[in-house]
Amino acid sequence: MKKIISMFVMLLVFATAASAYDVDLSRVTGVCEVTGPLYGGDHGDWGVAPEGSTGYGDEGRDHFCMIVGPGDCSDVDTWSMVFTADGPVNKIRVRHLDGQVDDTFSMAMTDAAGGPVEIGMVNAPAGGGEIWRVSEWMNLPFTIPDGETRTLYFTAEAPIEPWCETWGQIAIDYVEFDYEEEVPEFGLLAITIAMIGALGGLFMLRKRR
Repeated sequence: MKKIISMFVMLLVFATAASAYDVDLSRVTGVCEVTGPLYGGDHGDWGVAPEGSTGYGDEGRDHFCMIVGPGDCSDVDTWSMVFTADGPVNKIRVRHLDGQVDDTFSMAMTDAAGGPVEIGMVNAPAGGGEIWRVSEWMNLPFTIPDGETRTLYFTAEAPIEPWCETWGQIAIDYVEFDYEEEVPEFGLLAITIAMIGALGGLFMLRKRR
């Protein structure tokens, strides 16, 4: 009986298991530093919070980078992150600041052929209240195989505000890459019914004894 229950639990855990890893953005000696499973790529275009600044949801200016940095506010910016998948990837999470101004941004990623494919958009209109949020994209248009190198693009979609020159616009803390095995609902249902039947049979057998 105990063995059957243990097998049932293991099947459920295996069916929903996932493995995630982060690419972290931070301010180091006045420039943006990216750490984690990165492969190449120039991340010098990312902006950072100005020296001695506060605010930004009380996160601290060293814990994030910005799509549009102070002093680089003449045009809408696109920043790219080149990474090598550490295991398959089909989900992405991004921690970003929903600030007082419009912090809307979009994301795209290269597919196997090298062309950018739109992933989605974060709609963060003005008046966000300086709150850090985590947005998630599940079931990407494609699964990235282990070891493949892709480029992830962030594009600032919001109009550039006048105070951008001082504070910058659209702060990103980290990107988390994840993978979750897709198990059809009928598969889990079949496993559950089979295990219930087996447990019921064992119960009747023990009762007859």
